[in-house]
Amino acid sequence: MRPGTLLLAILFFVSAREAYGQKREFSSSLYYGEGYVAGQGFAFLPPISKWNPTFALAASVHYSFKPVGQPFRLKVGNQLAFRQLSDGQNNIGFILLDRIPVDVELRFGKRVSFSVEGGFYGSFLIGIDAPETSDIYRTNRWAHFGAHLKLSMAGQISKNTSLGLSIHHYKDLSPLYFSPRHFIRYSNEEPNYGFDSYLSLDYTVRFE
Repeated sequence: MRPGTLLLAILFFVSAREAYGQKREFSSSLYYGEGYVAGQGFAFLPPISKWNPTFALAASVHYSFKPVGQPFRLKVGNQLAFRQLSDGQNNIGFILLDRIPVDVELRFGKRVSFSVEGGFYGSFLIGIDAPETSDIYRTNRWAHFGAHLKLSMAGQISKNTSLGLSIHHYKDLSPLYFSPRHFIRYSNEEPNYGFDSYLSLDYTVRFE
């Protein structure tokens, strides 16, 4: 084996060992909130409001680890999300999504902890129930890319377990579907993006 190849192998092994981390966790969450479809500039909204009559449900599992000597945790997971669809006045169906988020989390405190988490996700359309004549049925995209933000508070219930509450916001950065654009001559399609705001209950098991 060449010295350069051996050095690269050693560096890879050391980096992998450091990245594996000294603190590892497994968590599962149940979500309830509201789903929206709007333009790209849509604002952050609370998980439960009277502004939008549609609702969104989700369940997820996550694995996280804290790299040695670092103040943050890296987290990867899988989330199954159900979102009602609305045309602005009436509910017209639903969509089922599978999301794969990759996040970075900063956490403060021990028995009672607070955390800020953010990252990106890939989202895949599993199923859709909507009229065949609707824009979302005719022009939907099966894969999406987006950003995620989470604010959380958790309390330790045993040596290695905790229970928490979190507020989430998921914002698609690529279109969910397209609809006819009116009064603009340069394009005949307008992109529409999905947004979900949730309140979640989180159960975490720590392995050290």
